[in-house]
Amino acid sequence: MIPVSRPTRLRADDNGGISANMNQMLTARPFLCWLWKSPHARIVEHHRHPYYEILIVLRGIYEYTVDRQRHFAQAGDVVLYPPGLAHTEQNPPDDPPEFYHIKFYWPGAPKGLPVQVQDKDSRLRTLADWLYQRWFQTTAHYAHYRSGCLAGILAEFLRLAERDEDELVTRVHRYILAHMEQPLTLKDLAASVHLSRNYFARRYRRLSGQTPMDDVRRIRLAKAKNLLLSTNLPLKNVAAQVGFSSAIS
Repeated sequence: MIPVSRPTRLRADDNGGISANMNQMLTARPFLCWLWKSPHARIVEHHRHPYYEILIVLRGIYEYTVDRQRHFAQAGDVVLYPPGLAHTEQNPPDDPPEFYHIKFYWPGAPKGLPVQVQDKDSRLRTLADWLYQRWFQTTAHYAHYRSGCLAGILAEFLRLAERDEDELVTRVHRYILAHMEQPLTLKDLAASVHLSRNYFARRYRRLSGQTPMDDVRRIRLAKAKNLLLSTNLPLKNVAAQVGFSSAIS
C-alpha cells in the first residue's frame, strides 16, 4: 500500500508515501516472539501499547476493532499495531486464530503504515518461523540474528505495502459499488482498506487525481445514468439505489 524510496533516513514523504533504508530498519529491537494459540472464547478490551506489535495469522479468524471499525484477518494476513493505536481484539469461538505475535521497539519508524497487509508469498511467515525457532537461544550472536530476522520482516512488510499500492483505487471502487446505496463517508472508505482517514485521503488523491468523495459522486452518477437508460425505474427509485437522498435532476 505504501511507496518506498531510499533516502538517508526514515521519514514520511511530503506526498504521503513512506521511505526507509535498511540501517534504520536495523534499529528495531524485538523483545517478544510467541506462537499464540487463542482459546475458543477471547475478548481483549480496548487497549494500547507503548511499543509495536505485529501479528502473522497462520489459521483461524482474528477479529479486531480500530476507530470503531471492525476488521477481520485470516491465514496469510498480517496486522501491525503502532504504539498508541487503541484496539479491541476478539475471536469467533468456532474458528479461533493461531498467529505469531512479535513485540518490538522501532525508533524513527515511518508514519502512515497500513494496519493490515496480505503475506501473499508466505515470506513473512517464513521469517517469523526462523525468528521463533531461535528466540530462546542465549548465545551472543543470536541477539543479532533476532534483530536481523525482524529487519527482514519489516522490509518485507513495506514491500507488500508497496505492491498493494496499485490495488488501492480498485479496491475502493469495488467497495463503493457494493455499498453505494449506503451513506458512505471518508472514514468508511479509509476503513475498507485499513488506513487512517487523513492518510488515505492524501494517498488516494495522489494515485487517482480525485478525492475519494469525488469518486463516490462520479460512480453514483454513472450508475444512475446506466439505470435510467437501461430500466424503467422511477427517478426516485434510481436515486435510492445509488445512494442519493433526493431525486437526481
